[in-house]
Amino acid sequence: MKNALAKSRPGIFFNSGFDPRFDAELCVACETCIDRCPPEALTMGDDDVPVVDFDRCFGCAVCATGCPSEAITMVNKPDFQAPPKNGKELKAAVLAGRT
Repeated sequence: MKNALAKSRPGIFFNSGFDPRFDAELCVACETCIDRCPPEALTMGDDDVPVVDFDRCFGCAVCATGCPSEAITMVNKPDFQAPPKNGKELKAAVLAGRT
């Protein structure tokens, strides 16, 4: 993970397949999520709701698990290809050129 975080866009190289979503009505703008974000992908937006830099975010959910007002949920990324389930599927994906 340290190598991924050293990149300018770690979310492209390392990703869980989930994105954070913020509920503006629940968010109290405490900035706990911003302080806890390992890839520093969050900044406070103009409406006092965090904004996500999806090139940096890799979907670790540290922001969501630390939110005191439960304003953050993790949602599946659309069209995110699930990783191979086992070595056989991984080999087939590599041979097919999908990874």
